[in-house]
Amino acid sequence: MTSSDFDSLIRRYGKWLSDNTTYTQLDEWYEVNVPLLDEDNDYTQFYVKPGKNSVTFSDDCATSRMG
Repeated sequence: MTSSDFDSLIRRYGKWLSDNTTYTQLDEWYEVNVPLLDEDNDYTQFYVKPGKNSVTFSDDCATSRMG
């Protein structure tokens, strides 16, 4: 694979990811769903809260679940 082929692959992947990512506004938070499967075979979901000078991300403790 050439560097040009790899660049094209990355651009196509980025477009696919963007085209298949959805979000819903929940008051001051946004719920984001990306087409990357988690351990339950569901899309990965996280939350984003934009601030004036910062952005807060949360996965609702999904990455630190015990079980």
